[in-house]
Amino acid sequence: MNQSNNQFPTSNFYLAAYLLSHGIDMVNCDREYGGRATFVFPDSQGLRGRVGEFTFGREALVSAPAFVGSIKKLKSLLHDGF
Repeated sequence: MNQSNNQFPTSNFYLAAYLLSHGIDMVNCDREYGGRATFVFPDSQGLRGRVGEFTFGREALVSAPAFVGSIKKLKSLLHDGF
């Protein structure tokens, strides 16, 4: 995963949903041939903290309705385009 231009890309669908659930706005969604998507967020200290929570399981708490809403939003973006 390369971080450049103050952006944080991830192809982890559930990490992207987790970040959206915490109010971190996605700046882009790149689709590669074959269907793989990369979700791009603005890089920040707060984002890095959320990634650590999700990745290492440290108090990765999120509202269930917010998480489900974020999953639906990402699925819609993947099917309808960004």
